Amino acid sequence: MNKTKYFKFNLKKIKNWKKKGKKIVVTNGCFDLLHPGHKYLLKKSKKKNEKLVVLINSDKSTRAIKGSKRPFDNQFFRKKKNRPNKASRYINNI
Repeated sequence: MNKTKYFKFNLKKIKNWKKKGKKIVVTNGCFDLLHPGHKYLLKKSKKKNEKLVVLINSDKSTRAIKGSKRPFDNQFFRKKKNRPNKASRYINNI
């Protein structure tokens, strides 16, 4: 599924959740080095809400924030790396 279709798919899901009155929270970050602080943020966010959407900064954005030697892993790998976390089922790159 290409990036645009994936984004539209997730947007459709979010709109559906809103119609059903679900409580939704969106968080974002570089998630370059996944550490306990990230896991804590994701678990807490999910616990307080019914649905959690995680946005992962692009490589370009991460370089602008963290410096020219970052990210260590590209955005697609960071997305995959974060996926096993049950709290963060719906992830998009930004």
